[in-house]
Amino acid sequence: MVYSLIRFVSILAMSWALSTPAGAQALAADDTAYYAYGLHYLVAAIGLVFAGYYAHNSFAAPIATPEDGPAPPRYMTQPNQYRMGMTAYIGSCLAAYVLIVVYYKDVAPLLELAAPPQLRQLIDDTIKQSSMSFPAVVVLGVVALVTLLRIEQEWNPLFAFRRLVWRWVSIPELVNQTTAAARDNLVVPLDARLDVANDSKNHVDVIDFDKDRQSVDRNWAELCYVRLWLTRNLEQGSHFTFFNEPSFAWKALEGDYEAMRQKITPVKRAPKPEDPFGREVFDTVAQKVDTLRRKYCRLAACFMVFKNANTKGTISDAVVFGAKIANNASRANPMRYIVLFVVAILASIYLGVWLSATFWDLLHPAAAAAMSSADEATDAVATRWVCYGLASFGAPIIVALILRYLAWSYDAKQPDSYPISYATIFAVSLVVSVVSLALITKLAHGRYAGMQFVDLLFRDFKWGWSPALICVYVVYHIDRQIDPLLPDVGKLGGEGILPRMLACFSFAIFVTFLSALPAASLEARPGSAWPVEKLHAVVIGTIFTVGFVMALVSQFCLVKPANPRAGLGAGMAATAFRPFSQRT
Repeated sequence: MVYSLIRFVSILAMSWALSTPAGAQALAADDTAYYAYGLHYLVAAIGLVFAGYYAHNSFAAPIATPEDGPAPPRYMTQPNQYRMGMTAYIGSCLAAYVLIVVYYKDVAPLLELAAPPQLRQLIDDTIKQSSMSFPAVVVLGVVALVTLLRIEQEWNPLFAFRRLVWRWVSIPELVNQTTAAARDNLVVPLDARLDVANDSKNHVDVIDFDKDRQSVDRNWAELCYVRLWLTRNLEQGSHFTFFNEPSFAWKALEGDYEAMRQKITPVKRAPKPEDPFGREVFDTVAQKVDTLRRKYCRLAACFMVFKNANTKGTISDAVVFGAKIANNASRANPMRYIVLFVVAILASIYLGVWLSATFWDLLHPAAAAAMSSADEATDAVATRWVCYGLASFGAPIIVALILRYLAWSYDAKQPDSYPISYATIFAVSLVVSVVSLALITKLAHGRYAGMQFVDLLFRDFKWGWSPALICVYVVYHIDRQIDPLLPDVGKLGGEGILPRMLACFSFAIFVTFLSALPAASLEARPGSAWPVEKLHAVVIGTIFTVGFVMALVSQFCLVKPANPRAGLGAGMAATAFRPFSQRT
């Protein structure tokens, strides 16, 4: 109850803080209309509360698996990691909502390009001419965000981001690792074997725990042990919230166990003439025992994660439980990838500028012919935008890669928290991108070179989001290759080439959208060899090229080095997920 109240107050505070620019944009220049400020603040805050509510529900929705049933994400990682991931996801969704509301006028030119002719006049009248009321903008922004939150498709950036945050905070990596260890490599402690064997209702002998792992005897013995372990924890009386979680269906699971206990009796005793017992019945019982054992193992793994405040405690409990999992591994040197990404960012910027300009010329031959007499000026404009791209995208990526190498040089072990690490990379990359762009603007002696440096920083702040996201994307994929405990790129969930290509395209579209909003408001310099339309096409095309090329390099050009210390075993290698955060 207290946590829910704190979360609601936090969302409300964030709503009020983030609604300030939205309200300021919508207000008319009338200093006497103080009531309008409060009204617009209230409308924006209500919209943000709704957006935060649906974002929370989306993040907390149970994760369904084909074999073991659904489980809420909050029971698949440590509480502090879950709160961190929840805050990051809700904050990002609220930031997306604010961008939609604040920059809805700037996106009008892009909507006109994509809209059919019969809707262009409506867009011009309602958005560009500011005839749409601010409450309508808030409502439409909430509807757009909620719609994206409900669409669970690979092309949806919010869906992809939600899964990304889950992986960053070990949802469901740590649970899946513990489940696999309990299911495939469980070694039941001796005293627990005796406790299970002493219960005559179980029909278990101590030697059953040493039989073949595929045998019905061992599967049933381990099932009885896992169930006994969970029951004892339930009887402690301090974990009722876990066992009352509807997604786990504890009572139904116990009912299935009692029913199976009756069915296992003829299998475990000497055959009698009156028992209608054949191969089909035996195979059915064996399959049901194995399925029920898998469910109990997963529930035990969720419980170990739920009851411990950190990964170290979970691993310790798993070892006592009998499921030994790896808890320490060194990461490889990330320097092996730095040259690759530096070359990729240089090539993508040059390729993006020249291809975008050439493609625009092909689509507008008349305008291109008119500019052909000023080739030197055209080359100068292209070169200038290459420099802008290098400052905005190249500098933060290079800095982020160097920081990753320095962090590895200081400590080759896993970070205590990957989300904190990526948040740091995002913040540093954002600052480097904005500062670099402001510096190159000063050095270019253009129309904005005379502005104060601080004013340039505020002006260029909106351009730093896409480079910062690309930096996090690159570092995230490098971490997956240098860390033997992270899932390999392209191996997570059996992803093929086509889904990975679609993921690259979706990421490029997302970062382009973030920069397309401020790009739509760009104006050409007086006497520029390029018209403003070509300028917009080059900026948007270059950003898309950079995002797409860096995503392709991250997805297909990295190779995980062999690490004999990983030691996860065949059963773990077959598991779809591995842990993201291991505390030493």
